[in-house]
Amino acid sequence: MLRKKIITILAAITVLGVCPLQASVVFLESGHHTWTDADPYYDEVFLKNDASLDFLGGTIGKLSTYHNSLADLEGGQMHSLWTFDNSIVHYHAGQIDYISATHNSTVSLYAYDVTYNPLGGINNQGYVEGFFYNNHEAFSFSCWNTPTWSHIEIVPEPTTLLMLGLGGLMVRKKSERKTKTIYKGV
Repeated sequence: MLRKKIITILAAITVLGVCPLQASVVFLESGHHTWTDADPYYDEVFLKNDASLDFLGGTIGKLSTYHNSLADLEGGQMHSLWTFDNSIVHYHAGQIDYISATHNSTVSLYAYDVTYNPLGGINNQGYVEGFFYNNHEAFSFSCWNTPTWSHIEIVPEPTTLLMLGLGGLMVRKKSERKTKTIYKGV
């Protein structure tokens, strides 16, 4: 009889949301997925087998990317990002406490005034700080291990790329004019 009352009380607490029971791990395999503020919290999300994810908001404990997966991080919060096996992560905005990147994976950081400090952070493996292009918010994250920094690429601002491209065209055009002038005079 006491056992039945305890089960009834636990069921009532769960239904009322006082002590919600939910899965702590989710696997996103193959195909395209979107994560928003409306999605529930998970301790760990695995992205694998050529899957892609648009992380637009919400909170998760850990995002792990494997096997050629692609993640676009546009907001939200996560405790850690672990990326392996030729995965690519585009980090535009959001909060991450620490990142681990190994095994031919790449984290593209869309930011400016980025600095890497080799001392400090989690495990004293260094940390990265700077400002995001799209919202100019400051960020800072720790590197979980030494090779992480070598897997992070800083993506230049689109305007900078445009100016470099136009400058290259102008130099080419000017050298073509010089070449034509030299051959005319001969």
